[in-house]
Amino acid sequence: AKLSHREAELLRIFLENREEIVQRRYILKAIWGDDSFFNSRNLDVYITKLRGYFKQDPDIQIITLKGVGYRFVVG
Repeated sequence: AKLSHREAELLRIFLENREEIVQRRYILKAIWGDDSFFNSRNLDVYITKLRGYFKQDPDIQIITLKGVGYRFVVG
């Protein structure tokens, strides 16, 4: 799959912070420049898209930490 610019940015953030908790607010500010509700919903869509790309590989997971952010786990 060819990633969109924002999908690629999101993946880059996850790779740079592999195995660590990445706060939603940090992602929103890094990719959209603010953490408005509208952008927050966009982020949910992009997370779903990335999960879709990796669903064939059980070793790659994007774990949601409710109210906090995400953890990108490989292997």
